[in-house]
Amino acid sequence: GFDLLNRLAEDMSDLCIMEGKPKREGRNLSCFVVPKPEILKQLNDNKRKEERAKKKAKEEAKKKLEAKKAAAAAAMGLEYTPEEEQAPKISLVEDDEDDDATLDELLGGDSLTDDLFG
Repeated sequence: GFDLLNRLAEDMSDLCIMEGKPKREGRNLSCFVVPKPEILKQLNDNKRKEERAKKKAKEEAKKKLEAKKAAAAAAMGLEYTPEEEQAPKISLVEDDEDDDATLDELLGGDSLTDDLFG
């Protein structure tokens, strides 16, 4: 068993490093094998490149969609405003009048609660 784990570590020596020696715990043999730093760096660089490519493709698709929307608006004789430039519509008016009536209905409007909370 020990020889098999050592041979596995030797065969994979170009990709990883065995930390410590194989250990026996009861009937089990185990060892820790970690990737080499240059392999990890290469994997992370490849992952970052893929993420950048996806982000760039997403941005290009968004630009194409905006161009299509602008062309469709122009064909209809309308002025197109991109979504990024449109201001969000926020209502600042609060509607509290209905809340009081609903609270009275929930609590029940008997004379005892009116005396305590009224």
